[in-house]
Amino acid sequence: MRAQAISLLLLGVLSGSAGADDAPPGKKVTAETETTLVEVPVHVVGRDGAPLRNLTRADFEVFDDGQRVELAEVERFDLEDFSRAPGAEALPLPPAARRRFFLLFDLSFSTPVKLSRARSAARDFVLDGVKNGDVVAVATHDAEKGLKLVLSFTADRDIVASAINSLALPSLTQASADPLALVVPGSLSGNGISSGSSASRSDGESEAAAQLGAVASSSRKSFDGYQKGRVQQTIKQYGDLARTLSSVRGRKHILLFSEGFDSRLLVGLASGASALGGGNDVVNGEIWKVDNDDRFGSSELKDRLSEALATFNRADCVIHAIDVAGLSDRSTNPQSASPGDADASGREGGRGRGQESLFLLAHETGGEVWKNSNDIQGQLERLQQQTSVVYVLTFTPKKLTEPGRFHALSVKVKTPGARVSARSGYYEPRPYSKLSVAEKRLVTAELIAFGLPRSEITARVLAAPFRVAGQEKLEVPVIVEIPGGRLLADAPPAGTMTLELYAYATDERVRVGDFVSQTFTLDLAKAGKQLRDGGLKYYGSLSLLPGSYWLKVLVRDPQSGRTGLQVVPVTVPLPAKDRPEPFVLPPFFHEAPGLWTMVKGPVRGTLSYPFVAKADPYVPTPLVEIPRNGSAAVSFVVYNLGDDPVAVEARIRGTDGKDWGPAALSAAQSDEKGAMGARHLLASLTARDLPPGTYTLLATVKDGVSGLEGQSAGTFSVR
Repeated sequence: MRAQAISLLLLGVLSGSAGADDAPPGKKVTAETETTLVEVPVHVVGRDGAPLRNLTRADFEVFDDGQRVELAEVERFDLEDFSRAPGAEALPLPPAARRRFFLLFDLSFSTPVKLSRARSAARDFVLDGVKNGDVVAVATHDAEKGLKLVLSFTADRDIVASAINSLALPSLTQASADPLALVVPGSLSGNGISSGSSASRSDGESEAAAQLGAVASSSRKSFDGYQKGRVQQTIKQYGDLARTLSSVRGRKHILLFSEGFDSRLLVGLASGASALGGGNDVVNGEIWKVDNDDRFGSSELKDRLSEALATFNRADCVIHAIDVAGLSDRSTNPQSASPGDADASGREGGRGRGQESLFLLAHETGGEVWKNSNDIQGQLERLQQQTSVVYVLTFTPKKLTEPGRFHALSVKVKTPGARVSARSGYYEPRPYSKLSVAEKRLVTAELIAFGLPRSEITARVLAAPFRVAGQEKLEVPVIVEIPGGRLLADAPPAGTMTLELYAYATDERVRVGDFVSQTFTLDLAKAGKQLRDGGLKYYGSLSLLPGSYWLKVLVRDPQSGRTGLQVVPVTVPLPAKDRPEPFVLPPFFHEAPGLWTMVKGPVRGTLSYPFVAKADPYVPTPLVEIPRNGSAAVSFVVYNLGDDPVAVEARIRGTDGKDWGPAALSAAQSDEKGAMGARHLLASLTARDLPPGTYTLLATVKDGVSGLEGQSAGTFSVR
C-alpha cells in the first residue's frame, strides 16, 4: 500500500522566491488531500504450472470485502527479462513487484550441525541463485531471545552472504551500529566488498556448528512442559513477525531453515495413545491419569497457530519450510550420521513429527516443505520460475476510517484453468507513530533502499569528497539543510521535538558504501524562534572509495511520520594517476553565519574542516539566495589541476532549460595547492539582470598549461 499526499498550491499567493515553500506559517496557503492506493501483487499460472504472461486489465476481477472494485491500473513485470537487463540492479522496479526472500534461521528447533549446513546452502543460494531485482533479508529466531533482524531487505548479495556468515560468529549477539540493518559488522572495511564473496565459501562447517551450538544451547531442552512453552512462545513470535512484515510492500517468501517442533504438541500422539502408555490407563479405567494434550494435542496451541498463520496470509507472506534435517555433509557420505544430527526434539520418532509441523506452517500459507534440502538451488529456481511474472493491480478503496483494520480481498482471473496467488487482504494505513519498532525499522530501510524522493519535510543536501593523506578512501562531508517553516509548521511554541536523520551512500549495485545516522531532540522553547526563522543545518561525513554513488538522505519526524527524502549523485574521484583531467567539486556558495541552528554529527578520520578560502573558513549552502543584481562568494575546489594560469568560466541555465548566457563571475583567486593536490579558487557571482527564480551555474575550470578541462554544476536562487 502506498499513501500519496497531494498538495495543491494556490497560485498568486507566493512571493516567487525559491524558498517560499518553506516560509513560516501565514506566508502561504495550501490545501492538502490524501489518496490511498492499494497495490495487489498477483501471480497467475496455467494448467502446466507456467506463468501466464499476456493477461490484461479485462482478465482480472478484484473484490474488496466482497464488493467488486474498479482497477485504476494493471502493470505486468517480467522478472526474468528484468534480471537479464544490463545494469538491472540499479533499474527502477516498484517495491510491490520485487521478489523478496526472508531467510529465517530457527535456532530453537534445529541442531547446530544442521544449521551450519543450512548456512552454507543459504549462502550458495544467495551468491548463485538470487537474480537481479530480487531482495533478501536475514533473521534468526530463538524461542527464549525472540526474533533478531540481522539484515533488512537489500539487493546487495555480498552483504547478504556476509550476514549469513555472521550467524556463526559471536557478533550475532551484539548490537549492530547500523540502526536500519542495511549493513552488517565488518562489511564496510577494506575495499568495501564483504566477506560474503565466493572466496569465503570454504568456511569450516564443523567450526560453524560449534559456534552455533553455543548460541542455541540454551534452547535445547527436552522435557515436555518446557517444550510446550517454547512452541507457544515461537507461535506468538511468528505472529509478531507476520505483523511486522505486513508493513513491507510486495509478497514475502519466508525461507524457514528448521527441523520443526514436535507436532505431537499440536495434533497429539501420531501412533495412538498407547505410544506413551495412555492407552493402558484408559483400558484400566484410570482416566484421571490420561493427559488429553498428549492424546489430542493442545487446542490452545492449535488456535494460536491458526491465528498466526492467518496473519502471515494477511501480510502477503508465504512460508517455504526447508527441512534442514535432510541436509547432508557434502564432504562425507550423505547416508552417514553424526552425534550432532540427533533430532532437535530429543525424542524417538521426533523427526517425523518435526516434518509435520513444517508442513502445517507451509501448507497453510501456500508454501511447500522442501525435504531434500540438498537441492535448495533447484527448488528455488522452480520457485523463481513460477513467480517470474507479477501483475500489480492498483485500486482506490472506499473511505477508510479505522487505521489497522483488515479488509479481505479476492482476485479472480477469467482464463480457464488459471491458478491465482495473491494477498488475502490489506490493512488500513496506521500512523507512523503507531508502528512497532521493528516495523519502523523495515519501513525506513525500504525507503532508503528503494524509495523515491519525498518532501513532507524539506531537506537540501550538499556532499563533496576530499582526499586525506595516506588513506585510500576519501572523506565526504555531508551538509543537510532543513528549513524551519515546513519542519515546525504544526509544532507547539514550546516543548521538544525529535528528529531522525539517516544518510546512506549506495553504489551502482545498490551496495552501501557508508552511512551515518543521528537522532536530535530540539528544545523549542530555547531554539524555536531561530529554527522557524531559519532552520536546522547538519554537518557530518562519510568515508568512501572512488566511484559513483547515490547519497540518500532521509529526515523524519517520528511522532507525525512526516518524511523528507533526497537522493543526490556523488562522484568520488580517482587519483591523478588514474584520471589526469581536472576534477571539479560542486560550486560551494558561501553563506552568512547565524542563519541556521547548527548540529554537528559524526566526522570520520582526520580531515580538518575543508571549507576554507584564503585562510578564512566559510559555511557552504546547497541553495544560496542572492538578491537581484546582488552578489555571493563562491568557491571551486579542483583536483588534478596544474599551476597557474587557471581559467574559470560559467554559464547560467534556468529550470526550464533556457540559457541565460555567461555568468557574471569575477576572476578566480587561487589559494596554494593543498597537501592532497586540491586547488581552492575563490570568485564572486553577481545575479545581473536575472528575474527571481532558481538557476543552475554550469562551471568549467581550464588548466592553462595542459589545456585539460573539468566541469561541475550547482544551484542558486534569485529573490
